[in-house]
Amino acid sequence: MGTTVNDYYTSANGTSMATPHVSGAAAILRQRHPDWSADQIKQVLIDTAVANSRYIAYQQGGGRVDISKALDANVYSSPAVVSMGARFADSQPIVKTYNYVNPSDSAITLNLAMTATTEDLTAAPSGMFKLNQSVVTVPAHGSSAMNVTFNPALSVKDGDYQAVVKATSSDGKIINTTIGATIQDLVDLTINEINRDGKPAAGDIVWFNHDTGTGKQVVPNSSGKTKLSLQPGRYAITSTLQTNDVAGNPQNYTLASVPMIELKSKENQEITFDARLAKEVKVTTPKESEKHGWKMGIRERIDKNHFGMDYMRNFYGERHAYVLPVKAPNEVGQYEFNFHSRYYAPAIKATYDDNKNVSIPLVPVGFAHKLDGDKTLQAVNVGVALPADLSGIDIHGKLAVVTRDLKQNPRDQIKAVMGAGAAGVIVVNNLGGMYNLGVYTIDNVVIPAYTLGQSDGEVLFNRIANGPTWINLHGIANSPYLYNYASMINGEIPDNPVDAVTKENSAVVKAHYRRPNGWLKSGDWAVALRKDEGGFYATLDKFEEKTPDREEWYSTGNKTDSKSMRWLHFYYPDVSDITHVMKDAYRIYSPGDEKEETWMGAANAPTGPNVNTWAYREGDTLNLNMNDFGDSEPEHYGWFYSNSKDKVTWRLYQDGILRSQLADQGQRKFTVSQNPATYKITADTSHPEWFGFTLATTTSTAWTFKSQRPTEGQENLALLWPRYNIGLDDENKAKGGITDHFDLSFVTQSGATPDIKGVEVAVSTDDGNTWSNTKVDDRKDGHYKVWVKNPDSGYVSLRIKAWDANGSQIEQTIIKTYAVR
Repeated sequence: MGTTVNDYYTSANGTSMATPHVSGAAAILRQRHPDWSADQIKQVLIDTAVANSRYIAYQQGGGRVDISKALDANVYSSPAVVSMGARFADSQPIVKTYNYVNPSDSAITLNLAMTATTEDLTAAPSGMFKLNQSVVTVPAHGSSAMNVTFNPALSVKDGDYQAVVKATSSDGKIINTTIGATIQDLVDLTINEINRDGKPAAGDIVWFNHDTGTGKQVVPNSSGKTKLSLQPGRYAITSTLQTNDVAGNPQNYTLASVPMIELKSKENQEITFDARLAKEVKVTTPKESEKHGWKMGIRERIDKNHFGMDYMRNFYGERHAYVLPVKAPNEVGQYEFNFHSRYYAPAIKATYDDNKNVSIPLVPVGFAHKLDGDKTLQAVNVGVALPADLSGIDIHGKLAVVTRDLKQNPRDQIKAVMGAGAAGVIVVNNLGGMYNLGVYTIDNVVIPAYTLGQSDGEVLFNRIANGPTWINLHGIANSPYLYNYASMINGEIPDNPVDAVTKENSAVVKAHYRRPNGWLKSGDWAVALRKDEGGFYATLDKFEEKTPDREEWYSTGNKTDSKSMRWLHFYYPDVSDITHVMKDAYRIYSPGDEKEETWMGAANAPTGPNVNTWAYREGDTLNLNMNDFGDSEPEHYGWFYSNSKDKVTWRLYQDGILRSQLADQGQRKFTVSQNPATYKITADTSHPEWFGFTLATTTSTAWTFKSQRPTEGQENLALLWPRYNIGLDDENKAKGGITDHFDLSFVTQSGATPDIKGVEVAVSTDDGNTWSNTKVDDRKDGHYKVWVKNPDSGYVSLRIKAWDANGSQIEQTIIKTYAVR
């Protein structure tokens, strides 16, 4: 073993030799201080060791044991070695604490000096290690804390760094505290992005670290070559490449993805996304259509034990969508391509009135008036629509053709020609292809407005210059049909992203939308979601002057398991106030499903039961989640009372005693007596008449029921819920001056038909000032025919009361239940 020195000695090194020497030193120190712990002895041995200047701490620790200094020490640091750990150059500063311990009978003052070096023993960057103080006094039989800060951002290279804090007492004794840190290298990942024109692509890049669950969105370099400096690990890289015109207006989008790339230390890598190799996403529909709001992206997760990434980009308008096909490797447990869109009947079709049927690709201006029907208008070139351009030109009843002017807001150009009497306007983009333009509702643009790309605009201007030019316009303001398309394809971005909407892979809903003021603009949105998908973004689509009856198609998963796809649909009766919204429960459709649905149909009051209504007892706890508002569809619900003018109060009584009074009944829990008791829940709502909704200005609902502790598990509360089926038009109006009837029925919280023992209904035609009982016929099937004499005009208010064999009762009053015409 070792190297022979002579007949008597052999030289050897390593832990086998160090261990007995250090053990012996520890024994000697323990003999001097029999009351010290093993940890104290360890710290003192390290503090007083003599370091070899040719090595750093990662090679020698604290240095060579010096037992004489250890025996002489009267203060030590704990711990004697402080590890800052391994960090990356882009990490935030880290702070660690160590203590100076004084076991002696007198206070000791230490002057501190720190020397920091790299692993090659050159000086570390200034400020990379910092102490919070340079002098410290340690009390007798006490300790003083020190903070040391390590700033990785100041590193100049990767590798090991050390700092040694030399603490010198007033009697010249020295102890050393060693601080170590490691900077790990960052790997360069270069991403080349090429658009469909072969030029550097605009857009975005998102990287996601599968191991740490962190990620970031970055803007690509304008050169098309973007360098990312990342920590080693497993990554997903996703990007949307834009192909823009010369003015920077997007003409199409390409989704690109690398599901998994492993970045290893000291191995820089490069990937290329070339949109010229992409495949176009195409969806055909039974009737001619165009997409409005749409989104595409991917969802990715290694497994359920790791964080995942949902990357979804939202777009609006008829832009072409492309994808770069890719298959996910096996180690990516979930990788899913998503494409969702809403397809409508084309809002505008335009041709030259010359019997040649040459189409003009107009793009409607968002939130401008939509043409409904046919018009043939003469096109007139009005320059950039400055006063000088409009002077002396008669554009009354004509189609003004405006050149986009970067010195003006296009909204002002549109308003200028509208003020001059134009019947419509086309804004020609003089710098590139088609582009999206929108106006504000307050602009009150009451003429149809469109945009047109540069090349097509030049054709139009040339025609105008050569003589009178007439354009045929065919507009559809409210599409009579809508295709809600969603595709979620697992394991890949497909090589053939083509699909078709058919009755075999869709559900069809005949939807009716009602509002008292038919002229007000309303809107809706619908999205398809996975069961575990929470956050989402949706684009609000606005109805025009008339709210339509519409045929709505919903994808049921011809490329996706339909049971994992849920549709969520919201309707806004007044898009100028989106705090008022009616929501539908999550729906899972099956292929071939057909149904009919009415939105905002009267009567409007707290309704249920539905998946969003909880009313059950578990042990001695009542669990309530009840909605402020509903309509004639049991699965619809909403919270309308979300501003200072809308009022709602929920109360809970137990045996006539008020237990709770709240502004909402959302996810509430109430502890009650285990003994049998009679409970009452009341909801009182009121709201001023606002433009989109003049009904149900005041409602009062009271549920009375009995309850006691269930023998086990959960038990639905014995609530009765009324169901109204009132034959009304699309403005929630009935014919005035006649005696009519409507259907009334009841269900329990579980949805079953209760054993009703009595029903009473009263009617008011003066907003609840006076009431008169009305005739109620029992139809013997759980339904009741309620007779009402409608006034010639105004409103009908209803007050109903019903009770069952179990002692449950429902009372509901709705002021202005419906209107009459």
